[in-house]
Amino acid sequence: MDTKKSILKFIFVGYLFAQVIEFQFNILITGNIGNWIFTLLFYPLLLTLAYYSTKLINNIQNKQLGNFLYFLFWSCFGLFIMEWTIIGNSPWSNPDANQLGMFSFWAAVFMMPKIFTDKNEHLKNLKKNITYYFVAYALITTPLGLVLPQNLRLFVLVWFEIIGYTAMHLFYFSYLKNYSISTK
Repeated sequence: MDTKKSILKFIFVGYLFAQVIEFQFNILITGNIGNWIFTLLFYPLLLTLAYYSTKLINNIQNKQLGNFLYFLFWSCFGLFIMEWTIIGNSPWSNPDANQLGMFSFWAAVFMMPKIFTDKNEHLKNLKKNITYYFVAYALITTPLGLVLPQNLRLFVLVWFEIIGYTAMHLFYFSYLKNYSISTK
């Protein structure tokens, strides 16, 4: 896959995993259209930075270590910089914010594009399983958010996100353990 197609695929995949949650939170829960429009423009920029960081990671001799460092850096970046510093969802300023859910969200935003742009031929089944899982997740939670009464949306959708996105760690760990051999 040439660089232009690879970066576009990387951005697109990360964008999808981000926008399901952003749409549900900003449109269905809070009704903040301006915030949602900002996310439409923001994620491609952030994902472009993450894409170019994969070039550094791919140069690490031990691919499993490199991919683990990528996972750790970008998931923590999302939690510590985006959530805690910029948004204000730190444990001390917003004790009700679920730290595991936010970490898992950012892990998905950055790991899914990494997995889907990895050229390892043995990833076909993993990518297919992720696709089925994510499509099912989106097709269950988004219509549910549309029909739930407003006063229940926050509670139900946030818990779906916490559980659903945290479960995706099984995919990352499978990738890191079994498929991180050839990422160039």
